[in-house]
Amino acid sequence: MKLKWQHEGISFIKSSEAKIILNFVILGLSSMIYGGEIEIFYQAGEFNIKFMGSNLILVDATQCLLLGKLDNIEITSTNIQIYYTQMLISQAERKLIIQYSTNEAEFSFK
Repeated sequence: MKLKWQHEGISFIKSSEAKIILNFVILGLSSMIYGGEIEIFYQAGEFNIKFMGSNLILVDATQCLLLGKLDNIEITSTNIQIYYTQMLISQAERKLIIQYSTNEAEFSFK
């Protein structure tokens, strides 16, 4: 597993944003069972997180939870981390955009 961190013109990150980033690193580690790369790019309060690896697993329930679509999804011990991450995104009043394919997932926060 490789973690790549890029940033421009920042001296610190807000606590709420750091928590979101760390939770996405955990999500990336659990989604890339065959290894891969997590790339984080942070600039002026906006950040992108990208997971790249072969056979990336990001189940539909994960995407629904992250986007705040909680209808008919039971919160369990296997998805509580994702639910917590979504709560952090909501509290930070961020908009999340997800782009997903077999080998790549990108999360943009504005």
